[in-house]
Amino acid sequence: MLYFTLLQLQDQIKLISQSGLIHVLVWLIVIDIATGITKSFKEKETNSTTGLFGVVKHALVMLLVFVVSVYVPLFGFNTVAQFFVGYLIVSYAISILENWGALGLPMPKFVIERLEKLRDTMDSGEDFDVTVNIEKKEKEND
Repeated sequence: MLYFTLLQLQDQIKLISQSGLIHVLVWLIVIDIATGITKSFKEKETNSTTGLFGVVKHALVMLLVFVVSVYVPLFGFNTVAQFFVGYLIVSYAISILENWGALGLPMPKFVIERLEKLRDTMDSGEDFDVTVNIEKKEKEND
């Protein structure tokens, strides 16, 4: 059985407070909330239930990040914890870009095209398979 001392937990919490990935994630969550609220006011679709659900969702994400970032590295899987936080950073960045576009603010054309492609792929329910896309490009180059 694996036991952790309070000192190990305290050290891990200190490391979290110094982690650049965690700081980036927190700021992205704040920006996502701000752009989401702005978007809801612009579209005149404010709803207290939806707002409460959003706040609870963000709080649960932060709680999960805290737990994963404290305990998973103690088991020797620091890379897994960092990957998890990185995945959430990408997810929140996409959400911010979607909100930004819904607000009608300027955005580079290639970003809009990528977001539309991502949305179409997700809406169709297809699995995104990188190997298939690579094989298609190789066949086109032949």
